[in-house]
Amino acid sequence: MRWPQIAVRVVPGSIRFVPAGRLFAGLVGDKQGLRISAAEYEYEQNGFLYNSRKTLPVNWTIQAVEQERVQQELGAFAVAFINPADPAQSYLDVPDRWQRGSISWITVGLMVSFWLTLVFVRLLWVHYL
Repeated sequence: MRWPQIAVRVVPGSIRFVPAGRLFAGLVGDKQGLRISAAEYEYEQNGFLYNSRKTLPVNWTIQAVEQERVQQELGAFAVAFINPADPAQSYLDVPDRWQRGSISWITVGLMVSFWLTLVFVRLLWVHYL
């Protein structure tokens, strides 16, 4: 049975973060990662108001500098999966906007440029030697 996804309201101030180790340790810095440890949310189903604290056990990690933005987005775009047989049972899901972590399009562009440069240099090296 498929659980439908509905919009929920995250209770302001209820989102708690805990340290989740280092991001990119030794590669591009040594930034502290965070993950959501708790969040309280409310939703209405069949005319009843429900309150829960359960989150999907996915353990996405964000950078510490993104904490405020993530709190705002989670408050505005949060959804939960609701058990159709028992609407009191639900699990909070994080918005798709930040599930991908902290990789930005600038980072992707720089990586693609780097690899294209390596390929180009390799082709020139083979062609002229």
